[in-house]
Amino acid sequence: MSTLPGEARSFEIWALRKPDDPLGIISSCATYLRDAIMCRGKGVRMTGAVIISEIYTDPEHRGRGFAKLLLKRVQERFDKRDDLDIDFTVIFGNGCLNWYLELGWKPVPATQLTINVDRFQTCSSCEDAWEYLTLQEVYNIANCDVNVSKLRLSKAQGTKTHVQILPSAFMARHHLFRSALLAYKLGQDHADTRHYGVSILEDEATEVSAWWIHDFQNGRLMIGRL
Repeated sequence: MSTLPGEARSFEIWALRKPDDPLGIISSCATYLRDAIMCRGKGVRMTGAVIISEIYTDPEHRGRGFAKLLLKRVQERFDKRDDLDIDFTVIFGNGCLNWYLELGWKPVPATQLTINVDRFQTCSSCEDAWEYLTLQEVYNIANCDVNVSKLRLSKAQGTKTHVQILPSAFMARHHLFRSALLAYKLGQDHADTRHYGVSILEDEATEVSAWWIHDFQNGRLMIGRL
């Protein structure tokens, strides 16, 4: 198994390769280290989580257990590391749930909402009321969101363990920069006029904000947080 190190070890690509061919990839995946919080009814503490995504197996080697072997090897590597405070691992993907069950994981369907903007009409007064966010403002909102997440999880009762991956500024920065690099690679125009988020003051005390990521491959906006 080979690994390609990422920035500050927060992102790595893992691959099972053919012994006689370093470039012959049998199965691969990516791992991301993310800040998280944990609560067992006695307060919230900071911890870490490993996110596994982008699991791929070469078509010639599918159905032979290589993806399961890869995930087992990756878990073993992280279990042996004593420089990381990691309490849980999550697989993020849109594959068949039965496939994850066969790999020994418990699937938890994610809640998603698709908004068709063609069905919405905005009035001119609404457009005058909102303000577009700068990158720094998106990061500031993410940091505030972390504090809110800690407060919400601290209310969990009982002995059941509750965990949450934090929507931190680091995570927002990763996705926004990744989107910008993809836009550059695809040759997208209007980079100077691209917006990253918006805020609107509903009343004197309530401010609503959202930040998003441009998905150029599918022609849509992925709302990171609302």
